[in-house]
Amino acid sequence: MRTVNLFPLPRSLPVPPQDGAALHLPGLRVPALRLWSTRGRWIDLREVARRRAVFFLYPRTGRPGEPIPEGWDDVPGARG
Repeated sequence: MRTVNLFPLPRSLPVPPQDGAALHLPGLRVPALRLWSTRGRWIDLREVARRRAVFFLYPRTGRPGEPIPEGWDDVPGARG
């Protein structure tokens, strides 16, 4: 079966340096960690990771009328 990339990245993007900091990760077990999902239920990462999975995690969501935490805009990508 042929696959087509519908969202190719520009070839001009810089390639991040490969510093080897994550070379130890393949083969490690995902820890038993329960997190609250946007679907309003608990998700156990170890259970989900038995299949191929992608996790998108972020520390918080802004709330109308509440100020953002001190230094929030200093976090790369925090506003995006």
